[in-house]
Amino acid sequence: MKKINVVYLSSKYVDAKFLSKFVYKYKRLKSGYKHKLIICFKNLLEEELKKRLKKLKNIKCEIFIDPSNENDYEWGSIKRICEKNKKDYIFFLNDYTYPVCNNWLKIIAGKVKFNRIIGCSASNSSHLSNAFYRHKDDNYFLAIFKLLKYLFFIPKYPNPHIRTTGFLIHAKNYLEFIQNRSTKTKFQSLLLESGKKSLTNYFIKKKFDVVVINNNGKIFYKNEWKLSETFSYKDQSGIIMSDNKIRTYSALNKRLKLKNFYKCWGR
Repeated sequence: MKKINVVYLSSKYVDAKFLSKFVYKYKRLKSGYKHKLIICFKNLLEEELKKRLKKLKNIKCEIFIDPSNENDYEWGSIKRICEKNKKDYIFFLNDYTYPVCNNWLKIIAGKVKFNRIIGCSASNSSHLSNAFYRHKDDNYFLAIFKLLKYLFFIPKYPNPHIRTTGFLIHAKNYLEFIQNRSTKTKFQSLLLESGKKSLTNYFIKKKFDVVVINNNGKIFYKNEWKLSETFSYKDQSGIIMSDNKIRTYSALNKRLKLKNFYKCWGR
């Protein structure tokens, strides 16, 4: 039986109501697989930390208070947790994420391999390709600046990458990937998810399986990720984990869903 740690991040940058939602869903839906739950608190002031700890009274978990005062995004927090749990698998969830089906971890655990990265959702979207269409809030100078910046660091569409909430990886593999990479800016964080040297591209080059899994327990390889119906496709009926972007898509009208679909998966 493989040892899996479910790591949930609760940071000062996201409202505590999402922690309450995660706890509610975690208690209500059976994971189906023995695991350790680690709640990682990041950059919280003492008073806010106490409030959030109270939400965990009726849940069995290990508390990890991130010792870093920097905002190095989820990447730094995962690194420090992996350093304490080097022999285990880490299934990471950000503040906005929670399970939506029973046996959610059992479904994932059944497909675990050391040389496999499992995502609960993925996308082919490219910030570079999207930058050719100027955002309504950007002036022309900013639009050109973004385009030139992305040109050097982000692949054009299609840019397949697993989304880095709701993904499972062995701690040893994550530490090999992250090493001394800087994660102090939002742009650097974006590059680790979907840049030319992203987590996905790193492990594809190492000949790892980088797959998406849906709630039927089926795994999907890179050329078929869309068909998992876990992100921005049809009714997203395959989701195991819900996050803010998945919920945003669900709330869109038909026209906007189609627009979002084109950005993620092309025409």
